[in-house]
Amino acid sequence: MKKFILLSICCYALAIFFNVMANASYPKEIRDDLRLLPTREMVGLLSLDHRGAAADYLFTQVSIHSGSLMWKPLDIKFDSAWAYGMMDLVTDLDPKYREAYLMSGMGLIHNFSDVNLALPILKKGMEANPDSWEIPYWYGYDHYFYLDDAEKAAIYFSEAARKPGAPKTNWGILVNVAREAGHYEKAYWALQVMYDSAKSEKIKQIYAKKLVQLQNVFVIQKAADAYQQEKGFYPTALAEIVKKGYMEEIPEDPMGKGYYWDGEKKKAMINE
Repeated sequence: MKKFILLSICCYALAIFFNVMANASYPKEIRDDLRLLPTREMVGLLSLDHRGAAADYLFTQVSIHSGSLMWKPLDIKFDSAWAYGMMDLVTDLDPKYREAYLMSGMGLIHNFSDVNLALPILKKGMEANPDSWEIPYWYGYDHYFYLDDAEKAAIYFSEAARKPGAPKTNWGILVNVAREAGHYEKAYWALQVMYDSAKSEKIKQIYAKKLVQLQNVFVIQKAADAYQQEKGFYPTALAEIVKKGYMEEIPEDPMGKGYYWDGEKKKAMINE
């Protein structure tokens, strides 16, 4: 054990030396940050019984590095691997560190590829904080905005919307994303909640029409799925569903937009 500690200290000192030498060419006031990623064992050993304080310190270091790039020279880049490695350590030290998860899911994404480093930390956060609505919300947001994955986004927006304290705006987001992904049951459920809580009669009338719209497209999708199960392939147009007897007719859209078949997504869709 003593040899391991001594080796860790030597490696840490050597890393500091090489990092200082690498940054010696920068003027003191604008030089690059001194970035070291300690091992979990080292952090655990040095933090002793002050894991929360150690987590705060590491979190601050990442925040300074990320924020200082606004005034530093352009050739000093955001170190994604280091920043997310540090956030992984922060959330190991304090699994309830809400701000670290949120910072990872939105504040530290400087490039589209950074989302692949953010998602595992957010996933860890959902397991450690099962009552949080913010963490699954940003997990869904990152899938929707950065990965163009509306289907997975709808799943996590739905999870976020069900959590205690989730804002009402989450329901509207869920309706739109779930509808885009073809998760019509989730969209219907979220819109029903919005309908039940609406105060204005005029708004209720609009929601009622949209509920019928979602119900219609859900029924159409079920007919298309039945078509596929029997024939082994999906129809190329909604008219085929009627022609082959899976529906008597395509229902009229109460919003006046109508429906169409998206052959790429294999989904019945609402005209926009």
